[in-house]
Amino acid sequence: MPMYVTPEEIAKAREIDAFSYLQAYDPGELVKCGHNEYCTRTHDSLKLSRGKWFWWSQGFGGVSALDYLVKVEGVDFVKAVKQLCGQVSITVSVSSSGAKAEPRVLRLPPYNYECKTVREYLRRRCVDDDVISFFIDRKMIGEDNENGYALFFGNDEKGRHRQCSTRATDGSINKRDVSGSDRKYSFCLASDYKSETLRVFESAIDMMSFATLMKGAGNEWKHENLLSLSGVYMPAKNLTDSKVPVALQRFLDEHSHIRRILLHLDSDRAGSMGAQGLIAVLGDKYDMKYLPPSMGKDWNDYLCLKEKDKELQKNRSERA
Repeated sequence: MPMYVTPEEIAKAREIDAFSYLQAYDPGELVKCGHNEYCTRTHDSLKLSRGKWFWWSQGFGGVSALDYLVKVEGVDFVKAVKQLCGQVSITVSVSSSGAKAEPRVLRLPPYNYECKTVREYLRRRCVDDDVISFFIDRKMIGEDNENGYALFFGNDEKGRHRQCSTRATDGSINKRDVSGSDRKYSFCLASDYKSETLRVFESAIDMMSFATLMKGAGNEWKHENLLSLSGVYMPAKNLTDSKVPVALQRFLDEHSHIRRILLHLDSDRAGSMGAQGLIAVLGDKYDMKYLPPSMGKDWNDYLCLKEKDKELQKNRSERA
């Protein structure tokens, strides 16, 4: 029998803010990162301060725990309301400063590796079939059984899923990290050919788009080191105080032969600021360059524009 919620229940659920909810029910998730400011252990770019929260890497925020549960944790709206209605009257008394972090459990939805819907989605985004199959075969891409969303996995050295970013395949704007994701792991490809260059991207789709472009140019993209940050990187106000994304730091620690880092971040202010922050904290150790796409906002935009131009030229030559 389907569950329903009344306007009164929704209003009651909105009475509790996200910070109070986390203090009471998941205190190990809170990490103090400044005066009266916290981030979450799972998402270091999700900041909580003065009763509000904002997820910088995803570009949205809110106040209530209801918004947090739905937009960040991916909880169904009705279930989130029901859950919070039983909790809003509880007094918060747990101090996060003394909370012991519990091991994170990756809460994956039921999924498959056949990826019929995801394949079609990535083809519409102009990603090459061989590139798609390469990552599916390595169990780095899955498909949510319920809604056909794409799942991009960050795996450990044993191939176990440790992080997961989801992306809607129906045209809606729905992308997030699955609850329990360990951000030290991300969607990436480590070269077996000891390349000294690491190419860094904001998303898995940007990374796969660049691989498609390399393949189209006749280059062997599988010989490259490729890393997705799974979101926008936000540096500190004082660039030299910026923290290296944990996924990037882990990759560099495990591949000490890397000498050069190419930042293929978006061609916008956030991408430029992110590149400046990374160069400020890593530029003394590595040869670094910011290489955004020359057209479009990101590398998938660039790929799709190139494919559209190629199609137009083909049509012109056929009419000539």
